[in-house]
Parts: sequence; C-alpha cells; structure tokens
Amino acid sequence: MGLFGANLERDRLVEIRSSARCVLPHCALPDDRASLASIRFTSLSNSDIPLAASVPIKPNSGQPVGTQSDKEIPAIRELLSQSRGQGTYEEYALVYEVLASRAPCSLLIFGVGRDSPLWIDANAGGRTVFLESISKWAAFARTATPGIDVRDISYGPWRRFMWPLLRRAPKLLELRNLPADVRDTAWDVVLVDAPRGTTWRRPGRMRSVRTAAVHAAPNADVFVHDCHRTVERESADQFLGEHNLVAQAGTMRHYRRR
Repeated sequence: MGLFGANLERDRLVEIRSSARCVLPHCALPDDRASLASIRFTSLSNSDIPLAASVPIKPNSGQPVGTQSDKEIPAIRELLSQSRGQGTYEEYALVYEVLASRAPCSLLIFGVGRDSPLWIDANAGGRTVFLESISKWAAFARTATPGIDVRDISYGPWRRFMWPLLRRAPKLLELRNLPADVRDTAWDVVLVDAPRGTTWRRPGRMRSVRTAAVHAAPNADVFVHDCHRTVERESADQFLGEHNLVAQAGTMRHYRRR
C-alpha cells in the first residue's frame, strides 16, 4: 500500500525476543506449497531476523541521490493536497519523471491506491497493470478509476516465515500465481509498493521484489518503496543488484537493470 493510503499503519519497531523453530505454514501459495513446506529452519536467532525499524539509508559511494529535475509536477502537488498519508513529493517525482520519459511503455505496479491514476496518466498510451492482494483496495481502484487493469494476487505467509528464504533459497520467493500475460511480459518499468510490511505479521516485499527482478526487461527501471525497512532494502539490493542503484529520494530507491 506504501505511498497512497490515508489509513496506512505507521512503521513501528518490532522486536523478535527469542529464537524460534519454525516450519513454513500451510498458508503458502498453492503453487509454492510443496517446495516451501519442505524447508525447515531451526534456531532462528535475533541476529537472523532483522528488526522492522526505520534506519537511515546510506547510498553507495558514487551513487547519485535525488536526481529529479527542478521542474514542478502539478499532478503530484494536486494528489498530495487531496489525500493525506501519501509519500513525499520527491518520492513521487523520482518515479514520475523516469516513467514519463519512457512512456508509452509496459508498467507493472505492486499495489493500488489513490495515486493509481497518476501512474496511468504518466504512462499515457502504454500498458499499465496493477497487482493487489487486498480485496477492498482492488474494489476501490476499480470503482474510482474505471478501466483500470487490476489483478488479484496472494502473497502467502507472514514475513517472519519468509525471511530465511532470502538467504537460503531465494528462488522460492518468486510469485508463481501471476496471470499468464503478466508473467510472460518483460516489463519496462516496475514499481514495488506492496504488500504491507510494517510488522512481522505482514507479508513484506521480498516476494514482490524477487518477482520484479525476474520479470523486468533488460535496462528496466525498478522502484522499491519503504527502503528504510530492512527487508525491503536488503531484498532490493540482493535481487536488483546494489551496483544498479542509481538514485533515491526519501525511502524510494531506483534501480536500473543492466
């Protein structure tokens, strides 16, 4: 949900106070269930599971930060004036300027919200597809923006059960339940702004980022929001390549595939 919702939960520090023995639960996606359930993780210590804390982002040496132009984008100002709980102007502008420069293109967005029309307009003449796991938000988008292309998906287990896969079996994080036309497209621009990841009981964005990396076209621009959180930041660096980080604004990171 990331940038848009007025009712989004605030990020909070979640402490994992004891080590845990766990097996990935039966709620895994149907296509992934056999492979996920076959992996058993034992004695997960506090050092194995990072906190969902807000931390300063330290870009790589030599990586440009905040590369947006000084030109004002009225559509973003209007969006921010009409709805609270948004991202910052700079975060929106980072995505908008790249998208507008590549339009018309193929655009895949994880998450819908009040900012969905902004992305559709910026990609005028192109193909824009949204993936949403929360039914009320999918329904809101279809009502508020007639003609919007929203696909219903599921992310599976809580983030705390998925985190060990990032280091031990990252290929299993890829979403296997995508519609065929989404799966078969090489996407020019991808924005990862869902699912929620504010607590360990939320899915987090490891699966979104992994899927974005798999289905992004060569030279694609991939954006990941909320990179102040450990899961989003580390999964983005791992799957998209820390060396491919070209810009960031606030908690929005911009990677360019090479």
